[in-house]
Amino acid sequence: MAKVYVVTADQAFDHFLSAYERKPDRTRDVHVYPDYHGMGVDRAGERFNVRMVEASNFNRITETGEKVPAVELTWEPFPAKRYIARVTLRDAKALYDHLKRQPPEQPALSPAVQAVLAEAAPVSDGERAGWIEIARAIEGDWPPSKLPALVAELKRIRSEPTDRPAFIASAAGPLASSKLLDRLPRAALRRIGLSLEDYPASPVVLLTAGVAVPEAVVLVENPRAFERAFVATRDLPVAWISTHGLVAMSVVRALQGVWYGAPVDGTPPPLDALLGAERLFYWGDLDAAGLMIFAEARKRLPQMSLSALYRPMLALLSEGGGPPYAAVTDKAGQRPWTSDDPELQALLDACASSCIDQEWVSPQSIRDLCTQGFC
Repeated sequence: MAKVYVVTADQAFDHFLSAYERKPDRTRDVHVYPDYHGMGVDRAGERFNVRMVEASNFNRITETGEKVPAVELTWEPFPAKRYIARVTLRDAKALYDHLKRQPPEQPALSPAVQAVLAEAAPVSDGERAGWIEIARAIEGDWPPSKLPALVAELKRIRSEPTDRPAFIASAAGPLASSKLLDRLPRAALRRIGLSLEDYPASPVVLLTAGVAVPEAVVLVENPRAFERAFVATRDLPVAWISTHGLVAMSVVRALQGVWYGAPVDGTPPPLDALLGAERLFYWGDLDAAGLMIFAEARKRLPQMSLSALYRPMLALLSEGGGPPYAAVTDKAGQRPWTSDDPELQALLDACASSCIDQEWVSPQSIRDLCTQGFC
């Protein structure tokens, strides 16, 4: 979303209240950014700062006695307390009170939302918005009689230390659901005080296969391609790792956690030895998502490079082969991105409009190219 720059305090306040009135229960923060250059004279900037400080010092007292400010200021570090970098709306009701304006009437809430709010007893507008979004996300198929149990479970999780993976924390209570936190809107969870980023990443199990002393190690994106590869190369000096454990969850999150190796064929070395191999290659789908996995995994495995198995895939694309990024081929929604690595960017350019699944590569090509790098 584009940044909103303002040159007057009234412009900032109007933007905040307009955003609130369009969506009173939004869960994402609303910010504005002062344009001091556009304000012209220093005195205008000083007036802006004074009004923002007044709004940040104006607190609404909630039913639980908590003080909630109308806005929050983020100051530029130098010079101290002279320039505001960002203003964030914290409580629209407090801002209405500060400006002595009348807030609009709120639309009626559904019985499910009302039930959740009654159980949750939120102490701020932000928390209230989070509970409302959670209620709306589940009211279609969650039995009304179970709503109190859902709220109690989320409150339990929120009150406990974040020293174990989120799925274990989620499963530990009376609802016994390991998937609960994964299925609820993350922005809403953050609003009620549950940030999944605070939990340690779950351990990842990576399947391995191959010989005891490999000349090359190849990380493979898809499990079917992994199986096809190790079956075709049992007599060759190569070992294989399936990265499906990374893809099944968030690759970025998986990179932060513990990895375990599970041999499924042959006598491959331990996972740490495979990942530490000097000749470590990556092979996945020739599409934006597959190459993104390589880029992210290389942050943990800097010696890894692209496999020569991309060569026939690239050749097929150059001949006009490959499907478009469409739903029928399970490629819809992949977003284009760029890389500072010329070799990687060349592949991204090649698959900008069409792509190739790695399962297309023949067993003979796998045998011929599996121990080689792309360049």
